[in-house]
Formats: sequence, structure tokens, C-alpha cells
Amino acid sequence: MGTVSRRRESYYAVYTKAGTYLWGKPSVAKAIKVQIWGAGGGGTSGLAAQGNDNSGRGGGGGSCLVRYFDAAFIPTTVTITVGLGGAINTYGGNSSFGTFLTAYGGGAGGAGDSRANYGAGTGGMYLPMSFDVGLAALCGASAINPSYGAGDQPGVAAQYGGGSGGASNRTTQDPNLGFGGGGSMYGGSGGGGGGRAGLIPPQGGGRGGLGGSIVVGTGSLGGVGGNPPTHGIDGTGAFSGGGGGTTNTGGGFGSHGGKGGYASGGGGGGDNSGPGGIGGDGVCIVTVYW
Repeated sequence: MGTVSRRRESYYAVYTKAGTYLWGKPSVAKAIKVQIWGAGGGGTSGLAAQGNDNSGRGGGGGSCLVRYFDAAFIPTTVTITVGLGGAINTYGGNSSFGTFLTAYGGGAGGAGDSRANYGAGTGGMYLPMSFDVGLAALCGASAINPSYGAGDQPGVAAQYGGGSGGASNRTTQDPNLGFGGGGSMYGGSGGGGGGRAGLIPPQGGGRGGLGGSIVVGTGSLGGVGGNPPTHGIDGTGAFSGGGGGTTNTGGGFGSHGGKGGYASGGGGGGDNSGPGGIGGDGVCIVTVYW
């Protein structure tokens, strides 16, 4: 549902729940600012059989667009679509402001695979306009053509594009944790990778990316291995990715990844059937000046 607030010379409407809305332009409008985010991709679940790399991967964050318009060029009504956060192993939906702007959702995390074929969900693509020189983000494929990042790697941070999710970690870089998700300065952040079995204690889940930051794996905490294992924490900031799940010492089922915050990816599930976390819905904010 959207909310509307008014001030002396402007008003703004905020839409934070997935759905379609009809926005009406005030007759006194002179300029319009639109901020819009695609939804976060869902993390994937760990495979049923424990293995060296069977934990789930984090979903990617949605991209962010900010534009100003002369109100004369905007029709009296505009359809706003707020993207739905990705379910487990599903990319996030795109968000749009009529035909003027589309913010792409984040990719789904890759499935757990002992050969490390699949990495984490890529961040939503940021498509720069002609006047956006220098602002193109480091990010992955858009939800129109979702793909997976490389395996055995942390998420990639972004500026306006979504941060990519963290993968399972079979390297010696930090054997105690799954890889962290990439943060995004303005877009949604990636979810952390799930922790894997085969270590004593089991590997913990990776941290989600932190909203408003380009530092990888500094957001929501991943789960801690043990009996029972703890779950990955939901995105603790508006645009932070969920933490990855983990598994327990005795070989039982893995724990689930955390849900992504607004526009952010869910965490990967722990080894041995830990469910992935779902992505956060997109967002649209429309500010009118007169």
C-alpha cells in the first residue's frame, strides 16, 4: 500500500509493497522526482545431501533509479508497479513508473552444487542514461536475462545497481563463513551465502550486504553452526541483504537464510536442505514540487 505525506511546497507518495498502483499528478505540480528500486532475488536452498559445496547462494539486490521530470511531460495518471521479492531460487520483479523508468530486480542465487558450477544471484542491472556519465554501476545481469555469478566468490558491491549475493565458500580465504553479499550505495544489497558441512564446527552463513555501503559482507549476520544451528538474520536495514543459513554439527537439516530488506536479496540456505531466504519487495517514492 502506498502512503502520502505533504509539506508546504511538496508532497510525496511512498509504495513499499509489491503490486500495481495508479498515481495521480496534482494540478499544481511543477517538477517531479521519482526514486525507484527493483525487488531483491531469492536465495537458494542447500541440497538435501551434505557435501563440500551443497549450501545455497544469496540472491542479488535490485537496482535503483533516481530521475527528475518537468511535470508538463508527465500525464495526469501514471501506473506504478512495485516488484515482488523473489521466492526461493526466483529472481526479483522489476519496478516501473509508467513507461518512463524501469528498475530491474536482482537475480536468484544459484543452486548448491558440489562442482561449484553456480555462484550467487547477480545484482539488478543499472542502465545509465546519456547524462549519467560515470554513474554506471558494477553489477550483474538484469532480471530480463537473469544469470549467476561465479562460484566460490563473495558478492560484488555496486553503486546504483544491486549488489550480488554471496556464494558458498570452499576456499581458505575464511573457512569459517560462507561468502558475504555485496552492498550497494543506493540499490539493494545481496544476500549472504549459506554455510557448508564438512567442518568442525560447521561453517557459518555469510553476512548479507549492507545498504548504503560498497563494503562486502558487513550487513545482516549469517547463521551459526551447532546443535541446533541458528538461522540467517533478516536484512536489518532498509536495503540490506539477508544472512546465510548454516547446518548443525550432528548432520541434521540446515537452517534457513534470512529475508532481504527492501529491494535486497535473501540469504542462501545451509547445507542439507536449509531453505533459502526470500528477497525484499521493490520500492517507489514519488515527490512532487510546486
